[in-house]
Amino acid sequence: MESQNILDNISKERRGFPRINVSIVIDYSIVGTQGIKTGQTKNISVGGACLIIDEDIKPTALLELKIYLPNSDSPIMAKGRVIWESEVTTLTKGRVVWESEVTALSDQRTSFEAGIEFLEIDASSLQKISQFVLFLTPRKK
Repeated sequence: MESQNILDNISKERRGFPRINVSIVIDYSIVGTQGIKTGQTKNISVGGACLIIDEDIKPTALLELKIYLPNSDSPIMAKGRVIWESEVTTLTKGRVVWESEVTALSDQRTSFEAGIEFLEIDASSLQKISQFVLFLTPRKK
């Protein structure tokens, strides 16, 4: 139950922990549904993460998460709740190099960002995330 006490403290302090912008692969599934999908983080802290995903998941949805930290032997298992979500449209432009298969000069892609609060995660996993974030946090001179 040590992890629950840590999470109680986390939920009382909004953004009370260092957050780093980093892309990490996360497998997720919505609790009560079939299928595992993959997304990536935009940022992460010991309190949660911002996920970039291809589907619109409404706030309050519960997720089962597998977080693949670099240089880790096994994924971190956690449960989280979607706190907020927003649609993101990316427009990429290019120039024609070879015309035979060009359908458009620009490509529009819609994805979603979802703010995830960690609800259930063991203390050793929180420690791994904390060390990872601390390692990548820029040092003040």
